[in-house]
Amino acid sequence: MKAVIFLISLLWISTVQAQDNQQTKMITINPYGPDTVIKSVKFGERIKFKILNVNTFKINGYVTSTPVNIDYGVPSILSNLINQTRVTEIDTTTTEPDPGDIPVPGPIMLGGGIKAKPSRADTIAQKQKAFIKGLSDFIVRYQKIVSYINLEDNLFRKLSDSVFIRDIKVLQTNCTSEYLSIYDDTINFNVAKQKIIKDLSEIDTTYTVLKLIYEELLNMQKEAFFTMNGTLKSQDKKTSLSVTNAEVRLETKKYFEAEYLFIKTVYDQLNDEKNRQTLIEKVHAGIDLYNKIQNEKYIFYTDSEPANGDEVTLTLKLKYSDGRVAKEFTPYQIRTKGGLKVNFSSGYLLSFKGDDNYTVYRDANGGVGASKGNSNTLSHALGALAHVYRRSDKDYNFALSSGISLANNSNLGFYLGCSVLFSEKNRLIISAGISYIQLQKLNSSNLERVGETEKYKFLSASDDIIKYDPVYQPTGFVSITYNLAGKP
Repeated sequence: MKAVIFLISLLWISTVQAQDNQQTKMITINPYGPDTVIKSVKFGERIKFKILNVNTFKINGYVTSTPVNIDYGVPSILSNLINQTRVTEIDTTTTEPDPGDIPVPGPIMLGGGIKAKPSRADTIAQKQKAFIKGLSDFIVRYQKIVSYINLEDNLFRKLSDSVFIRDIKVLQTNCTSEYLSIYDDTINFNVAKQKIIKDLSEIDTTYTVLKLIYEELLNMQKEAFFTMNGTLKSQDKKTSLSVTNAEVRLETKKYFEAEYLFIKTVYDQLNDEKNRQTLIEKVHAGIDLYNKIQNEKYIFYTDSEPANGDEVTLTLKLKYSDGRVAKEFTPYQIRTKGGLKVNFSSGYLLSFKGDDNYTVYRDANGGVGASKGNSNTLSHALGALAHVYRRSDKDYNFALSSGISLANNSNLGFYLGCSVLFSEKNRLIISAGISYIQLQKLNSSNLERVGETEKYKFLSASDDIIKYDPVYQPTGFVSITYNLAGKP
């Protein structure tokens, strides 16, 4: 229905609409300062949000747009005549082994020290010292590897689950302190990533040496026996025992049994191909995370949304990676301008011409004639107008208008003019222009004008009826109409 009225209006109105290149407008949200908000955009432009100080490692977001068109139904006077004639996840997560699932032996306690018995050979004592030194090196390297692994988790704890970060510099400084407690500098990240490879290789070498020493100590314990010859006497020397070629074997607890079990467990875990690859990826992820923390802008941009209505309502939400909504902002309402639009109104139309009004009179000689009476100089009608205009972000606008009216005698009137539209939605409209209405004009076929007066005499005494003809004539008009059929 509206399309038909629009086409009819275009028959009377020639409008050239410039097509503007689509641009993107930005709304900037500063949680710790003033926002930069736009109140209107060109019709068809795109709008996006820029949010400052966002914890982009934990937070993302999206915006939804709802176009609102200020449209009004076609007034019944127009619709009756026409009927007579014919408006945002691929789950990209992957399951990876958690380095935390790798069992890590508890701390090893070397309390009390390990002392070789004075009666042992010097070679055993040397092996013990070598094992202790190797064990110390093994633990140091293992603790370094654990610190590499824990870096990512420690950095994430500093980021916390907060939506916004007030002081980004303080966060970056704290993360740098954490990083430098593990690595030498904050420049050579590739060198840092190679440390885990080097330490794993060194811990392999250390384990190999420790294993060899441990096995040698076990063998020495097995060889700890001798042959004894002689006489054993009691303390009172009254009893004696003669021993010839007696074999004596010394049985002691295995050296470093618990310690070796610890390093073997650690080595087996680190040497597992799957665990090792997961560990390396975890360590590299911690280094990459630190690098990102230092270079991140902490700014989140939403996708742009088109302004394809008379106004658009934008609702911004920030959410955690698991989909939970972290913060929902108050909706933003933005009006549009530009773009051709047609709307309707109905109301009162006043034209500046009226029907002729003549009355019968008799002159002094008894002749009968017609004399002009109190004629109407105005014509009143109820009608409807179609308004073509460009959208405006103001509470007033200008339009080219055309329409029809229906008088008391059911005669149609036609109108073309300019209008001023007031208020934002249910617009009050004042129009002025040219009307083409049907008027009752005097039919002078049986009359003769008397001089230059407004009086006529009948040509025949038998034909003394005043006659009128319905005639369409142009004239000026003004109107006050309203969008009574408004739809929100």
